[in-house]
Amino acid sequence: MRLGVFLPALLLLFPGFALGLGRIAGTVDFKGRAFKPQKVVTADPACKGAVVPWERRALVRISKNAPPRAAPAAPVILEQKGCTYQPWLQGAVRGQKILLRNSDGTTHSVRAESGGQVLFNVIQAPGAPDLPKDPHVTGVVKIGCDLHPWMKAFVVVSDHPFFAVTADDGSFELKDVPAGTYEVEAWNERLGTVRAEVVVEDGQSVDPKLAFIGR
Repeated sequence: MRLGVFLPALLLLFPGFALGLGRIAGTVDFKGRAFKPQKVVTADPACKGAVVPWERRALVRISKNAPPRAAPAAPVILEQKGCTYQPWLQGAVRGQKILLRNSDGTTHSVRAESGGQVLFNVIQAPGAPDLPKDPHVTGVVKIGCDLHPWMKAFVVVSDHPFFAVTADDGSFELKDVPAGTYEVEAWNERLGTVRAEVVVEDGQSVDPKLAFIGR
């Protein structure tokens, strides 16, 4: 049987159980895909110059067999600035807070949804304190503003920290991955999900060769 199947159970039952660590790294291929942010037409003076983002980025994570980890104490920050969410895409560990920050001179109504379920819907006025929220789910959390319907962001929540958002050139790195067999996926808002299986070995790096070509 594959080590990856039993890896989470071993780490939970024996916290001191030592395993080799490896690395999952590569470059997600977006060839043939055009990425053009769309300008927004709005009467709200605080939102002049706002755009609907679509970036050449994906969230890469281990999607099967990853050993669970406790959530970090520090939250992920989602800033409302220029009537856009910054960053547009990020990851979090289940139980980690999402800190909502309004840096705009206008009110926002922040709605978070996952799987058709509304997780929270809050008003945040200009100058209001940062607001921590816990979505209590795993998977893709879509965040939008009921008052500025073009605003959107995505937080992909996992039970572990083995995820990364691709850089400008599509590259990514998942470090300190225990040896084992895993499914790795790359997710993009419009292009969907591509997956690959990898075997991580002690001290080695493996490339899952993820590509959105033809989508």
